[in-house]
Amino acid sequence: MALPREQRRGRSVAMGKAELDAFLTEQRTRRVATAGVYGELRGAELLGAVDIVGEAPRTGTPDARLTEPERPYARKYNGSGVMHHTGHHAWLWLVPDKITSWDFRKKAAFEGDAFDFG
Repeated sequence: MALPREQRRGRSVAMGKAELDAFLTEQRTRRVATAGVYGELRGAELLGAVDIVGEAPRTGTPDARLTEPERPYARKYNGSGVMHHTGHHAWLWLVPDKITSWDFRKKAAFEGDAFDFG
């Protein structure tokens, strides 16, 4: 498997591997637009090929590949280790060709009080 291309632009605000792993573990997929909250903006863009894992939509047919990802998902969103399969979602496996990340809190830290958010 090929490694993702290195991020060239914005290296000063790029997340390290551990930071990116934590961010992707904690955050749900979403698109967000912001206005005037630049100093708190962080995110990641992963580009690559996606494969469906298991059935789509997911109805609960046993699949050993999904045992481990479904357990923490169920704990986080259902409050238990039991996954409720409603047929409203599917699991995808992304193999990134390119990863770009940003955490503008780092930029604000470098520039201190002189940073103008407005």
